[in-house]
Amino acid sequence: MAATTAELAQNAPPAPAGADAPNPVQKVTAGWLRMAWSNLPFGFINPFIGFLCLAYLNIHFVFAYVGGPLSQLFSKFGTEWIEALGMVPAGAAGGAAVKTVQSAPAGKMLAATIELGEIFVLLVLDAFAALVILLIVGLVGAILHAISNPLDAVKAIVL
Repeated sequence: MAATTAELAQNAPPAPAGADAPNPVQKVTAGWLRMAWSNLPFGFINPFIGFLCLAYLNIHFVFAYVGGPLSQLFSKFGTEWIEALGMVPAGAAGGAAVKTVQSAPAGKMLAATIELGEIFVLLVLDAFAALVILLIVGLVGAILHAISNPLDAVKAIVL
């Protein structure tokens, strides 16, 4: 008599503690990362929200990829969407001991693809933010120069 998948999953030995199970703190930081990405478009409406989201994305990137003791607390980019998209491995219902989606080949490939896209978008957003900061500093410098040397400013405008 052949056993069903549910019976096999119930009788499976428990997975080792750190095998593929994400750290509970990683789940929390993955939620924060997902929230930062989701709220980033509102940064074009309210620049303060955009600044906070971009700041957290950069902090998360540094802690997740640079290494050190905090790297195990922050999930890599791309993995925060796997559970949010509802991609759960077959047989995971009922609390059975199964591998996570990140350990499945398709889940790893999807997470790696999203990871590269998110890193690229983060680099583009950082370059855009640096350009905006340079433009603001240049504008403030031009205004201060015009205030301190009004005759030179008038000559530059007229001539």
